[in-house]
Amino acid sequence: MSPSLTESAPPLLSKVRMVLLGSSFATGSNGEACGLANVYGSQAINYIMAAIKCMPRLQPMSEKVAVITNGNNYDAYCQWASSPQSCLYGAPAVGNIISNGTNNGATASPLTDILLATESAGFAGCSLVIISLEYLLDPYINLQKLVEHSIIRGKDTVMFSKPPPGQNLQPFTMVELDAAGGANPRVIGVGGVSGEADGLSHSVLSPMVVLKKDSIPEISKLVGNEVITGMPPSRQIGALIGTLVAAGKPMYGLELDLFLNLDGPENVAYADAFAAYCADTKISAPPNEAANKIHASMTAVTNAGIEMNVLSLGEENIESLLKNCSEVKLAYLYFFAAGGDTAKLGVVDASAGTRALPDRFANMGTMRHSAKKEHPIYQTTNNDYGLKKALQAHAPEVQHQGQHHANSLHILQGPQGAR
Repeated sequence: MSPSLTESAPPLLSKVRMVLLGSSFATGSNGEACGLANVYGSQAINYIMAAIKCMPRLQPMSEKVAVITNGNNYDAYCQWASSPQSCLYGAPAVGNIISNGTNNGATASPLTDILLATESAGFAGCSLVIISLEYLLDPYINLQKLVEHSIIRGKDTVMFSKPPPGQNLQPFTMVELDAAGGANPRVIGVGGVSGEADGLSHSVLSPMVVLKKDSIPEISKLVGNEVITGMPPSRQIGALIGTLVAAGKPMYGLELDLFLNLDGPENVAYADAFAAYCADTKISAPPNEAANKIHASMTAVTNAGIEMNVLSLGEENIESLLKNCSEVKLAYLYFFAAGGDTAKLGVVDASAGTRALPDRFANMGTMRHSAKKEHPIYQTTNNDYGLKKALQAHAPEVQHQGQHHANSLHILQGPQGAR
């Protein structure tokens, strides 16, 4: 083999491991760890496992994925990993469920958690994909594409998202990007900001980072930095990235469609409703239906932005954004503009198994009725029914639909669902 080929091989054959940060004491809807919160019939961590299943670099996931948790939630994560009924798409080995020893609300630090993974799980000398379990990533996320882009190009990469118009920016860590960087811009800085997003110019840090193996030793120098360890867990990764950037470490950004907070019952319910909306609309649609969705979404999102004073009446860039965004991002913009109102969007009610009637049934008076003349020899009882115009009294009050949890999760994840 020639020297040039030998030299080019390491980036392609780099060892990659994944660390899932679950050491926060934030809880989901019933006091459970955020990563174990139920989102549309499945625990949130299973959405990540389903995406990992499509990634050859991270197989077998039992050896190449680790979960760092706290002492309070350690047993719950071990139970999840050892139960085939819970971990629908596979799980790390129980030996790779690692407790950082903190209990009863003690401050967790992603710095020490990352180093703990490199030592306890044997991830030293590997590039790391780091994801916080406090959040649900885009349910259609193509993890393989994001990871391969980062590893093959040999770049430390942070994922960022553009919040929808009107979203409160206070809970997020803002990312300042080089405007001339194209699809993979260099990160200039990170920090907090208040106010509301306009959907265009604001970029926020997503809870996912890919770090090259030679960047890991630099993290060990930051352990004990009180500015980082004293922050809420949702801000700590942002502080870590900010420290690396301030030290002159080149960091680059890749856009992620969306991520949803799982801290608390209200946030879990919101994520659950959005996952149900994605499954209910099946995201993919025939061209004419997709065009109608795009038009309806543009109208709803633009009007919502104008009402919240974050968009001007003559804003044209928002229409360009909507025309070019993915189907799942489009669905999220529409969902956010509707305030997550599942009744308005006609989404399945997870508790009752019902949903609002489609417009054509909710208002039977709008239905056209054209009775067909029947052949005198071939008469059917179906035609007898068809001769009568449908009345509102004939329509049910609600539409019933099964949950199909396992199938819905399969739709939300995997190569066929990647966008």
